[in-house]
Amino acid sequence: PLARLGSREHYLQWDGGDGSLVARLGRFYPTFGLRLQGHTSYVRRYLGSYPLEEPYALSVTKFGPTWEAHVSAFVPSFVPRTAAGPKAMGVTAYAERRILDDAAALGAQLRVAVAPTTSTYTLGAVGKRWLPEAGVLLLGELDLQRQTFADDAGPSRWQLASYLGASKPVAARWWTSAGLHLWDP
Repeated sequence: PLARLGSREHYLQWDGGDGSLVARLGRFYPTFGLRLQGHTSYVRRYLGSYPLEEPYALSVTKFGPTWEAHVSAFVPSFVPRTAAGPKAMGVTAYAERRILDDAAALGAQLRVAVAPTTSTYTLGAVGKRWLPEAGVLLLGELDLQRQTFADDAGPSRWQLASYLGASKPVAARWWTSAGLHLWDP
C-alpha cells in the first residue's frame, strides 16, 4: 500500500498579512506560463509542466494593485517513484501587468533549467483577455527556448512553443475550451 502513496503538490505557504507578499516552500509548479488544465498542451508538455514533473521549489511572490511578480528556485523531486522528466534544477521568473480595467493581462517570463543531460533557457510572453459581452476568455502564450546537451551529445537547438485558445463558461463551474498549439523542436 505505501508503494502507491504519493503527493504531486504539497507546500507550506506564508502570507505577509495583507496578501501583497507570499512565500511558498514545497513541491509545486513554479509560476510560469498559462496553467492550462490540459496537460497535453505543448506549452505544458514540453516546457517542464507535464504530470509528475513538479519540482521542489522556494517561491516568492509580490502583488501590486495592477501587477504581480514571481521568482522561484527549484530542484528536482527527490522521490524517484513520483518524478518524471529531465530532473532539472534552476530558476523561473514571471511578471504580469493587468490592463484595460483588469479585463486583460500581459506577462513576461523566463526559465533556466539545468539537468544532468540537457539544459534549457526559455523566454516567453503570456496574454489574457476577458470579453464580457461574449463571456469568453482569450489566452495566448509564446515561448522561445534554447536547449543544449551535456557531453557533446548533440548540437544545441532553438525550440518554439505556442498556445492560442478561448474558454467560455457554460454552466456553474463548467467551462468549455478550444485551443491551437504549436511545438517546433
